[in-house]
Amino acid sequence: MMVAVPVAAAVVAAFVLLTQKGRAMLAAIEGMIAELRQIGVPVSLAERIDAVHSLGHLPVGDRATVKAALRAVLVKTHDHELAFDAVFDLYFTPQPAPVPPGPGNSGAA
Repeated sequence: MMVAVPVAAAVVAAFVLLTQKGRAMLAAIEGMIAELRQIGVPVSLAERIDAVHSLGHLPVGDRATVKAALRAVLVKTHDHELAFDAVFDLYFTPQPAPVPPGPGNSGAA
């Protein structure tokens, strides 16, 4: 008997990164897509899978590359570009690098 794999499991399997960072990236993509749909940007299930799958071929630490790849997969018209940019920036805001403790810097505020 053949058991169908749920689509969500296929998306996770395509992403392959089972690290905490990988799960956080997947959650950000899921949230971003939900937000895009909510504001009227159509994103199909196939595009959702393609978006996650594309990240397996990119340096995910390069924000500009990730943004370009997700934009290529998820945005179909010029009208949706500004919406995508705003939502992407909400979900993928660059985090400041932590300052390591050192001489004269206790790390405490």
